[in-house]
Amino acid sequence: MKRFNNLWLLGIVVCATVLISMGTASANPVLKFSNGSDTFLVPDNSSSDLNSESGVIVYVGDLFAHDNGWSPWSSVTTIGVSGGTPNLMELSSNLLSRAGGANFLEISYSDTFNSPNPLQEAITKVGGYTDGTVEFNSTILSLGPYSGSFSDTSVTTGLNIGAPYLLTLEADITQWFDQSISTFGQTVSVAEPSTLILLGSGLAGLAGLGAWRRK
Repeated sequence: MKRFNNLWLLGIVVCATVLISMGTASANPVLKFSNGSDTFLVPDNSSSDLNSESGVIVYVGDLFAHDNGWSPWSSVTTIGVSGGTPNLMELSSNLLSRAGGANFLEISYSDTFNSPNPLQEAITKVGGYTDGTVEFNSTILSLGPYSGSFSDTSVTTGLNIGAPYLLTLEADITQWFDQSISTFGQTVSVAEPSTLILLGSGLAGLAGLGAWRRK
């Protein structure tokens, strides 16, 4: 399990480093967790954000612990990244469900982009593995639900979203069994093709790691 988490984190950190090097064109990003009744927010550079870089939020820990200390979602590692030219966003997460029965979690990452150009076209990429189901929603479109290993790409044209614009990436996870895992990534981008290829490779790696974890 430790080796799996380390490999997964290494892949995400590489992707985050690429985005940071491209330059951040955004402001006020926020990572949000919700179980339908409670909400936990992690603003950029807050005390819960383990990364000091602007435009990169890293949260590691348990979620929605009960009074006795038991948490239905544990070993949660979630990363939100935004920046690029003119815009590029990624939401990635690795988590463990510890509840017997239906267990729901919504993870979203939002940021406002100040690009001088309107958003005309976006490429959405998703990939990973889940023991339950995961559905992806964004300002652009919705994909899923998926189960098991998955990888998908969608191109959306004719958007004409004026700047500045708010973009949100959301993943809705449902698990039914104790010790169920989900590992996934979602990217919405209008970056150069070479960058998209790199990020697509990273998402494919997440799917492969998820499948390897189940062996």
